[in-house]
Amino acid sequence: MSKLIKNKCEVEGCDVIENLHLHHIIERTDPNTSNHPYNLFITCPNHHAQIHSGRLKIIGVFPATKPPNNRVVIYELDGKRNIEDIDGYTPPLQIKPKSFKIFKE
Repeated sequence: MSKLIKNKCEVEGCDVIENLHLHHIIERTDPNTSNHPYNLFITCPNHHAQIHSGRLKIIGVFPATKPPNNRVVIYELDGKRNIEDIDGYTPPLQIKPKSFKIFKE
Protein backbone atom coordinates (compact mmCIF):
# COMPACT_ATOMS: atom_id res chain seq x y z
CA MET A 1 0.00 0.00 0.00
CA SER A 2 1.33 3.41 -0.86
CA LYS A 3 0.68 6.68 0.96
CA LEU A 4 -2.82 7.31 2.26
CA ILE A 5 -5.04 9.68 0.34
CA LYS A 6 -6.44 12.12 2.89
CA ASN A 7 -9.67 13.12 1.16
CA LYS A 8 -12.11 12.96 4.12
CA CYS A 9 -12.59 11.68 7.66
CA GLU A 10 -12.91 7.86 7.77
CA VAL A 11 -15.81 7.92 10.24
CA GLU A 12 -18.93 6.95 8.29
CA GLY A 13 -21.26 9.87 7.69
CA CYS A 14 -18.58 12.48 8.42
CA ASP A 15 -17.96 14.65 5.38
CA VAL A 16 -15.17 16.81 6.80
CA ILE A 17 -12.49 17.26 4.14
CA GLU A 18 -10.33 20.02 5.63
CA ASN A 19 -7.80 20.07 8.48
CA LEU A 20 -7.62 16.26 8.55
CA HIS A 21 -5.34 14.46 11.00
CA LEU A 22 -3.54 11.13 10.88
CA HIS A 23 -4.02 9.24 14.14
CA HIS A 24 -1.65 6.39 15.06
CA ILE A 25 -3.72 3.38 16.11
CA ILE A 26 -0.74 1.92 17.99
CA GLU A 27 0.47 5.07 19.73
CA ARG A 28 3.72 6.71 18.67
CA THR A 29 5.15 6.16 22.16
CA ASP A 30 4.96 2.35 21.74
CA PRO A 31 8.32 0.94 20.59
CA ASN A 32 6.54 -1.33 18.06
CA THR A 33 4.62 1.45 16.32
CA SER A 34 4.90 2.39 12.67
CA ASN A 35 3.78 4.96 10.13
CA HIS A 36 2.45 2.14 7.96
CA PRO A 37 -1.01 2.94 6.49
CA TYR A 38 -2.56 0.08 8.50
CA ASN A 39 -1.52 1.89 11.67
CA LEU A 40 -2.96 5.26 10.62
CA PHE A 41 -6.55 6.51 10.75
CA ILE A 42 -7.64 9.60 8.80
CA THR A 43 -9.80 11.74 11.05
CA CYS A 44 -11.26 15.20 11.44
CA PRO A 45 -10.36 17.22 14.57
CA ASN A 46 -13.71 16.39 16.23
CA HIS A 47 -13.36 12.62 15.83
CA HIS A 48 -9.67 12.80 16.76
CA ALA A 49 -10.69 14.35 20.08
CA GLN A 50 -13.26 11.55 20.53
CA ILE A 51 -10.51 8.97 20.02
CA HIS A 52 -8.42 10.52 22.78
CA SER A 53 -11.43 10.86 25.10
CA GLY A 54 -12.29 7.17 24.63
CA ARG A 55 -15.61 7.68 22.82
CA LEU A 56 -14.16 6.42 19.51
CA LYS A 57 -12.14 3.19 19.53
CA ILE A 58 -10.35 1.93 16.43
CA ILE A 59 -10.59 -1.87 16.22
CA GLY A 60 -8.63 -2.51 13.06
CA VAL A 61 -7.84 -1.70 9.46
CA PHE A 62 -8.61 -4.38 6.89
CA PRO A 63 -7.72 -4.70 3.21
CA ALA A 64 -10.67 -4.10 0.88
CA THR A 65 -11.56 -2.61 -2.47
CA LYS A 66 -13.16 0.49 -0.97
CA PRO A 67 -11.66 3.61 -2.59
CA PRO A 68 -9.62 5.71 -2.25
CA ASN A 69 -7.28 3.70 0.04
CA ASN A 70 -8.44 0.12 -0.60
CA ARG A 71 -9.25 -0.54 3.03
CA VAL A 72 -12.03 -0.61 5.60
CA VAL A 73 -11.63 0.72 9.12
CA ILE A 74 -13.68 -0.93 11.84
CA TYR A 75 -14.35 1.14 14.94
CA GLU A 76 -16.75 1.68 17.83
CA LEU A 77 -18.28 5.09 18.44
CA ASP A 78 -20.06 5.42 21.78
CA GLY A 79 -20.08 1.62 22.07
CA LYS A 80 -21.68 1.00 18.65
CA ARG A 81 -19.60 -0.75 16.00
CA ASN A 82 -19.72 0.69 12.47
CA ILE A 83 -19.70 -2.83 10.96
CA GLU A 84 -21.62 -5.52 12.79
CA ASP A 85 -20.50 -9.13 12.83
CA ILE A 86 -22.55 -11.20 10.40
CA ASP A 87 -23.74 -14.48 11.96
CA GLY A 88 -20.86 -14.45 14.42
CA TYR A 89 -18.25 -13.87 11.69
CA THR A 90 -15.32 -11.76 12.79
CA PRO A 91 -12.90 -10.44 10.15
CA PRO A 92 -9.76 -12.65 10.09
CA LEU A 93 -7.17 -9.85 10.18
CA GLN A 94 -6.68 -7.58 13.15
CA ILE A 95 -3.93 -5.40 14.52
CA LYS A 96 -2.57 -7.14 17.58
CA PRO A 97 -2.71 -4.83 20.63
CA LYS A 98 0.59 -3.30 21.73
CA SER A 99 2.25 -4.40 18.53
CA PHE A 100 2.07 -3.55 14.88
CA LYS A 101 2.00 -7.16 13.75
CA ILE A 102 -0.95 -8.12 11.58
CA PHE A 103 -1.99 -11.70 12.20
CA LYS A 104 -4.54 -14.31 11.20
CA GLU A 105 -6.73 -15.78 13.94
